[in-house]
Amino acid sequence: MGSLIIDLQKDILNNEDIKTILNKALMISNELNLKEFNEWINLELNGYGDMDNLPSYRILECELRANLIDQTGFNIVTASNVPISNIPEDIYKQLMEIHINQSIFDLINICNENQDYVHFTIDLNIENLLKKYYVNNAIEIHRVCPIFKLETILEQVKKEIMIWCSELKKNGIFGESYMFAVEEQERVKAINPIILSNSSIYIQNNFIQINNSEKKDILFHLNAIKEVLHDENIKKEYVDEINEKMSIIDNELKKDNPDIKIMTDNINFLKEFVTQFLANVIANILIQHFDSILSILSNIQLPM
Repeated sequence: MGSLIIDLQKDILNNEDIKTILNKALMISNELNLKEFNEWINLELNGYGDMDNLPSYRILECELRANLIDQTGFNIVTASNVPISNIPEDIYKQLMEIHINQSIFDLINICNENQDYVHFTIDLNIENLLKKYYVNNAIEIHRVCPIFKLETILEQVKKEIMIWCSELKKNGIFGESYMFAVEEQERVKAINPIILSNSSIYIQNNFIQINNSEKKDILFHLNAIKEVLHDENIKKEYVDEINEKMSIIDNELKKDNPDIKIMTDNINFLKEFVTQFLANVIANILIQHFDSILSILSNIQLPM
């Protein structure tokens, strides 16, 4: 007697095509009305639109490389390791982590290109910042990731589906005769939260509802920061960098459901930036306002 769950596990153990495995898993999740797994499988098949809402196994460490002008000023050294030090932790994390949002199909194609490394660009603002303050002899800066790290994403997807199948079997859900009994469909409703809690596929929702009082308090501190930038004798390039990040926060506050991660990441970036490049007295004043904004954001509850 055939079983949908056991057959899917056999496909994984026999190293069947990952696209076939995902499509079978999608069919099962549809039959059992498992909304979260259905969403996850569709994201793996079609790609993740939101870079901030990726499962942890899709965030990979990389290396920073650059094409540099040598000391003579005439020769170019390609793909050289970037010699950076004392870089703010927030910027370093952004540089050394690659968020992989491509679909499974795209990842398979990349892995089949027989290349040892995959090249990724970096945010233009961060690249310009690096060229200005850390690697002023760089022509172009990029990131590289060994191909085997991308292959681990494919293996992790299989592993998650195998764990999912095992949990269903433990709770008497087999899909025998290639269909799920009414009792199995009812039973899965109770165990679904337990399965999710043991999985790596949960995607945190970073969108929040912020009340007028909280919004007003954040805007107060943003305006106070702008006044300091206007009154103090600060280099224009530094002011522009700070204003650019604050405009991102301003834009989020105008939305009905702002993204708390975007706002928090930009405030943390600004804290590191002013600590690194501004005089202590001015930096301390700005950091007080940044910390106040972070405190407000930390007290806002994320939706479950």
